[in-house]
Amino acid sequence: MIEQFGAREESTMNRTLWTAALSCLSVLACGGNNPTGKPGTTSVPGGYETLCDQKTVTCQTAAIPPNLKGTYNGTGSAVATSNENWLVGDSYDFTAVITTQNGETGAGTFDLGSLHLDIKQATIRGDASQFTIYDTDAYVDSNCSLEVRVVITGTLTTVASTTTAAGQVVLEFTTNIQGTGCTQDQINNYPGTGATFTYTATRTP
Repeated sequence: MIEQFGAREESTMNRTLWTAALSCLSVLACGGNNPTGKPGTTSVPGGYETLCDQKTVTCQTAAIPPNLKGTYNGTGSAVATSNENWLVGDSYDFTAVITTQNGETGAGTFDLGSLHLDIKQATIRGDASQFTIYDTDAYVDSNCSLEVRVVITGTLTTVASTTTAAGQVVLEFTTNIQGTGCTQDQINNYPGTGATFTYTATRTP
């Protein structure tokens, strides 16, 4: 009788362990690099944590982003700045072109006022209509190459046949500043400075 009870107890324990194991598999890996526990969820790419820590910005981390291919034209407005290139309250032309997207990777161009970035291999995260583009590329100004780390986060809204993207852009200069046209002020004072913008743009195919 005692042996039968022990066998039933062991069987129950085995079923419990299998249930826990299957539960872990359903969320990819029992914690690990999946902070929310949602399938397909990862974390903010390395180097972008500071930009995503700002209260006005919600960076997406899910690995199932929407299709962003197209051209987006609109306006961006500076809401915070630590760099002399931008002033709070000023508005700038906003243009983003996503020429290719393969899952979580995309390429294209991004323009905000005089800032132009050739996006070679951005990381794209998101879920349903929400997205975040993570990219680091050089902005060239008067023979000076200034590396910029940027996140573009937003939500797609479609009304009738018109799709609009609205959200925030956060950018920051890195220490990678070089070129014959660079000033000492840029080299010494630009790293770690940048700006935050809100934007609204309409997509065309």
